[in-house]
Amino acid sequence: MFIGFDYGTANCSVAIMRDGHPQLLTMENNSALLPSMLCAPTREAVSEWLYRHHDVPATDEETQALLRRAIRYNREEDY
Repeated sequence: MFIGFDYGTANCSVAIMRDGHPQLLTMENNSALLPSMLCAPTREAVSEWLYRHHDVPATDEETQALLRRAIRYNREEDY
């Protein structure tokens, strides 16, 4: 699972590749732009969030393994 992340001085944006083309993700208030104050505590949190909320596919074995580890890590962190 790969994303493109643009951390600008005023705004941030996140994109994924769909069918060979970059697609900006809607993040807050139906906007692809987010003010440049973003906190991603772990890559595991970001990986699971993109999979669950933006249907970012986990098609190959390596990506599926990464997603399983992320979900397991996030569950363990809750305890």
